Amino acid sequence: MSDPRAKYVLQMQQDLAAERSNWERRWQLQAELIRPLRSDFTVTRAEGEERTHKLYDSTALLAQDNLASGLWSQITNAANIWFSLKHPDEEIDRRREVRAWLERASKTMLAAFGASGQRFYAQALEVYRDAPTFGTAVFYNEFRPQQADVYFRALPLHECYIGANQWHEVDKVFRKFEMTARQAVQAFGEEAFPANSAIRRAAEKRPFERHSFIHAVLPIDEMEVDKRQTQSGKAYASLWVGVDDAAVLRESGYYEMPYQVPRWSQASRGVYGDSQADLAMPDIRMVNTMARTTLSGAELAVKPPLLAPNESAVRGANRRGLRTGPQSIIYGGVTAEGRALYQPLVTGANVGLGLEMEEQRRHAIREAFFFSLLQMVGAPNATATEVLQREEEKLRLMGPQLGRLQSEFLDPLIDRVFGILLREGAFGPEEEIPEPLLEQSDIAVAYVSPLARAQRVSEAASADRFVASLGSLASVTGDPSVWDNVDQDALAQTYGEAYGIAQSVLVDPDTRDARRQERQQAQQAQQLAAQAPGAARALKDVAEIADAGGAGPAGGLGDLLSGQEALPNA
Repeated sequence: MSDPRAKYVLQMQQDLAAERSNWERRWQLQAELIRPLRSDFTVTRAEGEERTHKLYDSTALLAQDNLASGLWSQITNAANIWFSLKHPDEEIDRRREVRAWLERASKTMLAAFGASGQRFYAQALEVYRDAPTFGTAVFYNEFRPQQADVYFRALPLHECYIGANQWHEVDKVFRKFEMTARQAVQAFGEEAFPANSAIRRAAEKRPFERHSFIHAVLPIDEMEVDKRQTQSGKAYASLWVGVDDAAVLRESGYYEMPYQVPRWSQASRGVYGDSQADLAMPDIRMVNTMARTTLSGAELAVKPPLLAPNESAVRGANRRGLRTGPQSIIYGGVTAEGRALYQPLVTGANVGLGLEMEEQRRHAIREAFFFSLLQMVGAPNATATEVLQREEEKLRLMGPQLGRLQSEFLDPLIDRVFGILLREGAFGPEEEIPEPLLEQSDIAVAYVSPLARAQRVSEAASADRFVASLGSLASVTGDPSVWDNVDQDALAQTYGEAYGIAQSVLVDPDTRDARRQERQQAQQAQQLAAQAPGAARALKDVAEIADAGGAGPAGGLGDLLSGQEALPNA
């Protein structure tokens, strides 16, 4: 008897597949013209099979790849620190012990992202390729106890089916994929398959035979699972189901959603996202058609058909037909008077016009994929400052896409990895965690990648203009008191955050105030030291007058000390 939970998973996967059938036809066309290696939505091809037979122009492929590389380098560059942890309360975040622990935790997490040959960064590039092409990408992560690391993988969209809750947040992911019988036994163990199981029999006789499986992740309260899972505080249930046997092979749970599903845009209705490719598809299809037509026209111009009086004339010229190759001789091609019997057909087609129109469509495709935003374009003699300002302005235009990638990809990913490392003790003993940070919900993320800084650099630019204006006002009026309106410490913090200065460079307020107090005391000591010689001479003069028993011009010792008349003796 089949497991009712397995039947539930199989039925829900079929329902989700039926819901996205319209999307699949669109994705198939987009994949064939933009990402041919992912074109497995409605057409299943064997591994290694030719997938670019419908392409006559590669502009869309290169533009999409350029955008993905730009996003990778500007958001999650392996060579840069692209995020840091902080406390949402600024007062708490300034505490020395809180900041020190958060900086150590950030370095530990960055090391986890860079582990296993920097697998995360290699897989993240596939997310940046899928999201602008299909509008939806799927990323998976799991802790591997044997390797003591976090496993990352960007999954093909054709394998994944998603569902959303009432807040339009993805809370269900059903992944249907294939494994060989040998891989299945290695993954789940022989005990997961009964003796009469089709997979177990195949593992013994046909180990490389492929079988289908489903990994279902959904809210734990929507699924009947082991009580130990519900009592552990885990939020999501995990079921691995064999399709052939309709059996649950493994049951577990997750504290956080292990799948991140970033969507490029949600202009249309539906759980799946919209993409830049949707905007560029008319031009992509047109340029492919135009390229094919231009190639045909160019071939006619280079190798035109020949005009002959009749078929017998061709046969009479050569029993094997006309030989029109280079340096060939056509016998009987002219009359005795020298008139040519065979002439090329000149159609008058303007191949250059076709190329010009193609280039216009290519430019539109590149712009649809933000080509100019990620390239150093502009005046060749521009200064470094002008280039920097131009690039920052262009990067700010990608703010909406950056916001979605952060909220639906990076935020849940960092939260997931933080939870894994915290439970595995990678941040050190729990007693070393500052009290305000004991709750994971209190941790916030600050992105310091080049693209994230470009979104905040306008704050620094505004501060620059404000300071310059105040300087001009103080110079014109001759009154420097106008600077009393500026909180210099807050201004320094604004510059530091806008330019992505590492927190270790900026001192905490207590250290800053202590340094200022030490500096003030040192200045006071220097002033006293500078006044000491004059004070010593004055005391020496007073002592000499007292020894002589005389008085100064004003009438006595009291005048010397107080500048007033001498008081009568008591």
